[in-house]
Amino acid sequence: MIRADVKGLLLRFIKEKRESYVEPSRKGTPRGEIIGLSLEKYMASLFMLTSMNLKRISERSKVSYGLIRKWRTETPFKGQIEKHIMEFTPLFIGYQFKRWAEKDEVFGEYYGSTDFPPEYDLKNYEPNLFMDDEIIFYGSSLKKELFEKLLVLGGEIPFLLVYPAFINICGLLADEKGSRERLLFKVLDGQQWGVGNIADLIKRAIPILRNPESSESERESAIGWLEGAISAATIQNRAIGEVKKILK
Repeated sequence: MIRADVKGLLLRFIKEKRESYVEPSRKGTPRGEIIGLSLEKYMASLFMLTSMNLKRISERSKVSYGLIRKWRTETPFKGQIEKHIMEFTPLFIGYQFKRWAEKDEVFGEYYGSTDFPPEYDLKNYEPNLFMDDEIIFYGSSLKKELFEKLLVLGGEIPFLLVYPAFINICGLLADEKGSRERLLFKVLDGQQWGVGNIADLIKRAIPILRNPESSESERESAIGWLEGAISAATIQNRAIGEVKKILK
């Protein structure tokens, strides 16, 4: 359950994980056996999802800077960070899908909530919890994982690669030159798909509208295809604007 008094998707995630964590007890555990992370260590693993530097993380976790540096080299600590990232990723992507479907009729028509993969079907959605500017506070490991997952989805769902909001989010996550170049090539593939899709709709519609023997229902379908082509062209024009941002 996401608390309603905390804003920011990542901040909310961190706060909920902190509040639900039960610190393990050494009582009854044989000496030398790993018992899990202390509360301070667990909190530090959560802060590693952010762009905070180690000094700031040590202050927030109330431990020394040297201890934070030591923890970073330990397998259990690194594994916990990875686990947090794997848990946050579907939450992040599911939230984007949900907000696009809620705010954009075109996205909702093309990719409705019933089409969401189960892992991205966000049940508890709060509008305006996430803002694009929040991404600047994400750590590089988290951004990399989110970026990679989104690119995979773009390959599976070509529409996303011509959808401006999707391109914008990917652009914000791609903070390295190599990532931006990969995104650019993916988006260009999407533009090619989009042009082909628009041309196909027009090719299907024109013969029907020119044929005087076409039925009324056939003509209505053809007009719907043309309207779809116009809508797709509008979206693609906006997507090109996002592509220009990547090139800058």
